[in-house]
Amino acid sequence: MVIDIINKSFLLDESQKIYLIEKLKTADELYIQSVVWIIEKENEFILSLLKKYKEYSNNISIWQLKWELITKNFEKIRNLEKQEEDDFFDIDKELEIN
Repeated sequence: MVIDIINKSFLLDESQKIYLIEKLKTADELYIQSVVWIIEKENEFILSLLKKYKEYSNNISIWQLKWELITKNFEKIRNLEKQEEDDFFDIDKELEIN
C-alpha cells in the first residue's frame, strides 16, 4: 500500500521514489505514516489544481498540465532531491511561504 502511494506521487521522479521506498524499509511507523499522509495531501492538492486549471483551459489534457506544473516547479523539486535531512518536505509549509 505504501509503495502504491509513493508510486502515485506527481512530484517525485523514479529515482526519488526508489530512494524513498528504500528509506522507508528502515523507518519507524510514525515516519512512514507522515510520508504517506504528505504524499496523499500532495496528490489531492495537485489533482485539485489540475482539475481547476483544466476548467479554464479547454482541450488540454491532464498529463500535459501535469508536465507544465512539474516543469515550472522543477527547481524546487531538484532542491528537495538534494536535501539529505531526515525531515520530509512539508508542502503545506512551503505553500505558506510562497
